[in-house]
Amino acid sequence: MTTARRDGAVELWRQEDGAWRWRWVSADGRTTLVSHRAFDAAEEAVESARAAYPDAAVPDPEDAAKPRHRLGRRVAGVVVRAGVVAGVVVGVLAAVVVRRRHSSANRTS
Repeated sequence: MTTARRDGAVELWRQEDGAWRWRWVSADGRTTLVSHRAFDAAEEAVESARAAYPDAAVPDPEDAAKPRHRLGRRVAGVVVRAGVVAGVVVGVLAAVVVRRRHSSANRTS
């Protein structure tokens, strides 16, 4: 669960092993600071996040305990990576074709 702020957001989640973590993410998404340890109880994670970022809103653990759909985020990541790879491949192939045409044009001139 994320609670947005103008300067960033605190996220709270339960890991697969049952432990709780929190992280602060900057508003531009470039900086992520993850809690230095996992917590046995959600309340401990909330207390730690509030101590680290007293001015930031921290999500309610009950909201964080609800299942989140990460599939969409994963699919988006795969699509972006595939697009980048395809772009690089097309760029390299275009460069090879141009180079071959340029070198064959020089030979016939």
